[in-house]
Amino acid sequence: MNNLSFFSRILPIPALALLIACGNPASHKDSDHDHGGDAHGHGHDHDHDHDAESTFRIQDTQGQAPRVFASNYPLRFFTERIGGDLIEIVYPVPADEDPAYWTPSPEDVRAIQSADILFLNGATYEKWAETVTLREDRIVNTSAGFSHRYIKLQDAVVHSHGPGEEHSHAGTAFNTWLNPQHAAAQANVIYETLAAQLPDHGSELLQNHEVLREELEALDKRFGQAIADHENTTILASHPVYDYFAERYSLDIVSLHWEPDEFPSIEQWIEFAEIHADNPTDWMIWEDVPADKTQARLREEGVDWIVFRTAMNTPEEMDYIAIMNENANNLLEIFE
Repeated sequence: MNNLSFFSRILPIPALALLIACGNPASHKDSDHDHGGDAHGHGHDHDHDHDAESTFRIQDTQGQAPRVFASNYPLRFFTERIGGDLIEIVYPVPADEDPAYWTPSPEDVRAIQSADILFLNGATYEKWAETVTLREDRIVNTSAGFSHRYIKLQDAVVHSHGPGEEHSHAGTAFNTWLNPQHAAAQANVIYETLAAQLPDHGSELLQNHEVLREELEALDKRFGQAIADHENTTILASHPVYDYFAERYSLDIVSLHWEPDEFPSIEQWIEFAEIHADNPTDWMIWEDVPADKTQARLREEGVDWIVFRTAMNTPEEMDYIAIMNENANNLLEIFE
C-alpha cells in the first residue's frame, strides 16, 4: 500500500484566486439574496455544469454571517467544524432521505438560493441541481480539484431506498468522502473559500481547519493500519457505494444492490450464489444492520457481515469522524 501522505499536497480551489482578483463582489450582489428566478428555478436561460471547476466569487454579506449551503452531511460537518459560529448553515435535507436523490420543495429551493456560498460535492452527486437555478458565482464544487480521479461505474441496476425515487448507480461514483484523502481535499476547499469570504477571521478558520485536517489524517492511518497486509482482499458489499474507499486501500469490493431492511428475493439469492462462487469471501459490508432473516441466511451461505456506514445522511448520534472511526473498528473484525 502506498502510505505517502496526501495531506502535504492538498489541492487548492481551482482558479479561486483569479476569480477573487478579477471579480468585484459588489457588481454581483443581489438585494437581500434575491436570485431573480422563482422557487422552481425558472427565469434564467442557461445550462449548469456543476461538476465543472468552482465559479465562486466573494459575496457582499453586509457584515452579516454568510449563509452557507452544503449538499450532504459530510460537507455540512466539514463546514461547521471550520466555520463554527462565523457562518449560518443552510441544510434543508431531511435526515431520512438520501441527499443525492433528494427532491427539494419550492421552500427548500428558496432556502438554497438564499445562501451566499453553495458547497457541492460534485462527481454527479447533486441530481436535483440540474432542475433548479443556482447562482454560478456562489457555487463551489469541492471535488473539482481531483476530478481526474473520479471513478466511472459500469453497471446500472434501477432501485430505490428510503422515500426517494427510483434510481441507478450508473455513471460516476460520488461517495468521494469515504476516501479520507478526498475528504481532506474537500475540507481544504471549504477552508479556503471561507477564509476568502471572511478575511478578518483567517486565524480562527485556520486553527479549526488544522484540527479537522489532523483528524482526517489520523483516520486515513487508522484505515490503513486496519487493512495492512490484506490488500487485494475480496469483500462483498450490499451496495455500490464503497468505490473510493476500495481504491484508496486496494480492496476488491464486489457490490450487490440489497437494502438492509428488505429480505432479498429468490432471484437475488441466486445472483448472490453466483457472485460468491466467483468471488470467495467470508465477509459482506453493509451501510446499516441487515434484517435478522438476512443475517441468518448469509451465515448459512458461509458469509458474516459488518456495518460500514457512509455518513451521507445526518446521523442521530455521533458525527462524521466518530462514524468513520467506528467503521475502522468494524473492519478489524475482518482483518484480525
